[in-house]
Amino acid sequence: MSVTLSSITTAVDPFNDIPDITFDSVDVTAFTEEVEIYTNTPAVMIPTKLNAMAASMKNWLNDNISTPLENQQNTFKNEVVVRTNTAMNAVETYMNDEVQGFVNATFVPWANDAGNVLSNHANTLETNLTNSLSQLTTDYTGHVAYQDSIIAQALADMLANLSQYTSGAADSGYSIHQTNTLLSEVTMTREIGFTDYLYNAEGNITFAEEGPNKTHHISYNPTSGAIVSFGESMQIVGEPRPFQHHLKLDIETATGSTSVTKIKAYDINKNTTVGGVTTFRATGHEINGDPAVDLTILNNTSIPDTDNPELILRRGADAALMFGGVDSGDYVKITDITGNTVYNNGVTGNFAEHYDTVLFKPFQSYCHDATSSVTGWGVTAMHNASDIDGSGGSYDTPTTCEEYFDPIVALLDDFTRSYEYNISGESYVKELSDGLIYKVFINDDSGFIDSYAYTVDANGKQGTGAILNAVYDDGVSDVVITNGGTKWSANTSVRAFDKGAVDVAGSVETKAVSSFTLKDGMVEEVKVETPGAGYTGYYEVAVAAVPGGDGHTHTVHLTQTEVNLIKSGTPVLSTTVDAGHTHDQTVSWNVFNQSFEFTATNGAHVHPREVTTHIVNPTITLTFTTSTGGLAAGYVTLKEDDSVDFVTITDGGADYVVADSVAITGGTPTVAAATSMSLVDGGIAGFAVSVAGTGYTDTTAKTVSVDIQNNAFVPSIISANVGDTLEFTNLDIQAHTITHAGGMFDSGDVPQNAVFTYVITKECEITDKYDLYDDNDTNIKATLWVRDNSVFVDINSPTGGGVRGLATVDAAGTIINIAVDRPGQGYTLTDIVNIVDVSGPGEGAYATVETNRSIASVGVANRGTGYSPETKIVVMDPTGTPQYDITGNMTGTLYGSGAIVRPVLTTEAVPGSCSDVAFSDEATCVAGSGTWTAPITIGEIVSITVVKPGSNYVDVEFTINDPLDTGSGAVLTQDLNNVVTDIVLTTRGTNYDEPMIVVSDAGGLVGSSTKSVGSGFVGSVSLNNGIGAGTIVEDWADYVSGETRVIVVDSHPEPTGYGAEGTVVLGLNGNVSSIEFTNPGTAYKTPVIIVAGPVLLQGASINNVNVDLALFGPEGNTNDSEFSANNTAGTNYKNGIMIQFENPNGHTLNDSWSFKTQSWTLGTPASLLYTSSRYDGNLENMRGIITLKDVWEV
Repeated sequence: MSVTLSSITTAVDPFNDIPDITFDSVDVTAFTEEVEIYTNTPAVMIPTKLNAMAASMKNWLNDNISTPLENQQNTFKNEVVVRTNTAMNAVETYMNDEVQGFVNATFVPWANDAGNVLSNHANTLETNLTNSLSQLTTDYTGHVAYQDSIIAQALADMLANLSQYTSGAADSGYSIHQTNTLLSEVTMTREIGFTDYLYNAEGNITFAEEGPNKTHHISYNPTSGAIVSFGESMQIVGEPRPFQHHLKLDIETATGSTSVTKIKAYDINKNTTVGGVTTFRATGHEINGDPAVDLTILNNTSIPDTDNPELILRRGADAALMFGGVDSGDYVKITDITGNTVYNNGVTGNFAEHYDTVLFKPFQSYCHDATSSVTGWGVTAMHNASDIDGSGGSYDTPTTCEEYFDPIVALLDDFTRSYEYNISGESYVKELSDGLIYKVFINDDSGFIDSYAYTVDANGKQGTGAILNAVYDDGVSDVVITNGGTKWSANTSVRAFDKGAVDVAGSVETKAVSSFTLKDGMVEEVKVETPGAGYTGYYEVAVAAVPGGDGHTHTVHLTQTEVNLIKSGTPVLSTTVDAGHTHDQTVSWNVFNQSFEFTATNGAHVHPREVTTHIVNPTITLTFTTSTGGLAAGYVTLKEDDSVDFVTITDGGADYVVADSVAITGGTPTVAAATSMSLVDGGIAGFAVSVAGTGYTDTTAKTVSVDIQNNAFVPSIISANVGDTLEFTNLDIQAHTITHAGGMFDSGDVPQNAVFTYVITKECEITDKYDLYDDNDTNIKATLWVRDNSVFVDINSPTGGGVRGLATVDAAGTIINIAVDRPGQGYTLTDIVNIVDVSGPGEGAYATVETNRSIASVGVANRGTGYSPETKIVVMDPTGTPQYDITGNMTGTLYGSGAIVRPVLTTEAVPGSCSDVAFSDEATCVAGSGTWTAPITIGEIVSITVVKPGSNYVDVEFTINDPLDTGSGAVLTQDLNNVVTDIVLTTRGTNYDEPMIVVSDAGGLVGSSTKSVGSGFVGSVSLNNGIGAGTIVEDWADYVSGETRVIVVDSHPEPTGYGAEGTVVLGLNGNVSSIEFTNPGTAYKTPVIIVAGPVLLQGASINNVNVDLALFGPEGNTNDSEFSANNTAGTNYKNGIMIQFENPNGHTLNDSWSFKTQSWTLGTPASLLYTSSRYDGNLENMRGIITLKDVWEV
């Protein structure tokens, strides 16, 4: 600021603002260093506990020193700033308000000189204040920096001395025990960087050392290269010996997570005496690092002064055997006790060389019962042996090896149980009694002396219980696929037929023979190129006439939005549109018939509530422009926004050519849609029967009669064809209904002797199943099988598919005509018509088709040019298949993968040429009627070699990757190699004689956008040998209601049967009165039906306390049953199971105690050898015994 006389002649200018002083916020550097006690340690050796401690110390320093100090300094700074700025603002205000006003008002007329003086003084004041504040800023900044440096130095000192906190010293803050505890649980994660290390033959590091601390015997998975185990030895200050442990790493396959387990380890090294005798000597440590108890000799240490020591391993526990000093070319192995047979069960890394580690987890003893699913040696928690731990609980020793102590029902707390092994004829025999389930309960508590009874469940053992003979169901077996065909679309279906009289083995009937004619130029697809806008359309749904009325009908119009709502399961109320009276119709969707149905009607009269027919957008049509083709037809479906969604072709017509076009007309759009069409050839134009055959089933519509009598449909399995009339007659006094579960018809109440008729009009593809029931009693049921025809017409073709022919058979059993219902595509004149009589009695086998798309071939539509030899082709699936969990939630997408294809390239240039050598260019060659061969350039893609086909593709895209980026122009085409890989039977049917399997394809999409029709499937089925029923031979007695189980076993020496399931109904005496199979299973050779479950046996009064009372085994059901006493059916004997009661009374009715009898099976073998073998075959004196013991023995 400069104040002059001229500036105050009229007024003194205001003082310039004195600038506020500011300081940068003080930020004490946070303590961020991680502590590394050992630098450059292996990837598995970073002491995470120490870093956790360092992190905790860092947080404490930041929270209790850095942050409070920073806050204090910033508070002080802020206070200085605020106070100084306040003072300066006051000076500035005073100068501008008071001084300026006084000078201007009083002294301006005469005080110019005084103004100069005052101006000088003011300028001096400003300068002095500015200098003072600048110095204050400098001084305070230096003070803060000094404070910051002190804190930084303190933190650096703390970092430098942090190792003291883990030294074990008295003033370290951590005791030796705490330090050891931390070190014993470390997980190693840092990169190896030592100068003192060893490699194995594969180049992997097996040993690393830093000072007194070692990581040793690092072993690797030979396939993945991942570390599987390693040992550690750490010398801790204050400890008399190094801390040691061995860690085993397990990688969980699904998540990739790694778990670390401490295991027992032995360090076994070669020792050579003065006399030149070589032996093994060993040290070892337990899981917790203590010396191995089986090698401990003096002072609680493991001293290697015993030749070839015996190693004692606990069954079911991992151990590491680390070998050293093995001569080059020699190896160590674990063998049986003879030393002749290598033992690999539970062994990883057998045949150890120098510095190798063998991991060994011996199989353990286990509780055994005759029906257990346990195989081999060893048992998991799911098999009820998880408590073999020496803690005094269940399963500690063989004498308490059993299960089924249920705390909810084990109320008899004065009850005990034991086994008898020494009484002839009454001792416990494990082969007979293992697996029996007993339940002892109080059955009378009313008197002074209580009494008990018990049940025994044979648990699937044969020789006791009801006897039933199995009856095969004559369903179909699993499908054997000989050729999966190709190009199968999403509309592929499968069905098992039963051959009729003409085609069964040994038939004397004459097979029909037919030829066919072909047609080309069929419209396969009309593709919507642009959807247009503003179309007006509707679904026209027919309302049938009132039965017995004047015959008038109505129609309902539905928008696409209403249709989508109805198909999603929400009914829509719509009013008829015809002139005159109207009706309000409730419209729903019938899934079984794939059509609309009326579930309610309202108006002057009632129109039928039934399934109905409809037309899609009748005002919108397809118009084909062609001079050669004809008869193509289809309909247009709109989106809810009134644009075109897609076109459905109902008839492909014939004789169209590529130049023809198609347009969508009608619907008054605001913007017309644009379309294109694709054509296919090889459809069937017609069949010509040359040999009519004999023995076929008449296809003329007939009447099928069914009675309802004694509360049952008779017959309950009904067969009919499309067009037949069903006639149901009620012969019972009470009314019944005939109701289709799929909503096709409902008779309402049919009184006694009344008749209900229904004409089957629904077309079907091969066969439909109608489930019928009585709405008044839903236990009254029947199954109606409806076939499209009794004759199956197909064409055997390696290229064509999709045809459907419908034969007409007259009363004489001859085929008089075959109509083409669907022409298919891709057929040639060399194909053969296949006519099969499928009128056999078998019905009910249903299945689903599983397909898998892979790459069989790749077409080259344009060869391109200039591609380098390094060019690669990548096969991609841009769509994938959504994956869902059991609750229906999407969990991800499975994309096709695995295909490998390679391009075949041209390697030399070839000029174009003419068949007439007189011409050298294409124009003159063609003009001269020659044939021109185009030139070939280097780097054209001639063809594609499929190396691997891959799998699971939905759509296929190719990426051509030329790393030199010289090639261009190639276009590759995908194939449609969608192959049938499995046929999964959902029901196997019944009553088949000679089943056959048929896979058909009506045509549809492969992937998301490509149309196709599958062909080429070849497969077979035979009779299933499932169980359809059981004939009761012995109904037994005293089964407990609600607790029976049906078990079907295949007792053949080479059994194959599986899967049968059923239920039984018990009579008044607990006897089996009937059996029903809910799943017939399959492939039974010698089926045996067992009705398992508890059977009641009588006990006695508790007259004797603290005295053994014998329980009996199950009763035998035949004289030669092993459960029968004295070879007499219906008897049993004591089987060594004894019980005692402490009190004769005081119990409550139905108090109970349950147990399952099991014996102990010892793991084998009891001993093994660890032995060294010379490369020259000579044996050494380097072998010792490995003794395997259970937990209570160790």
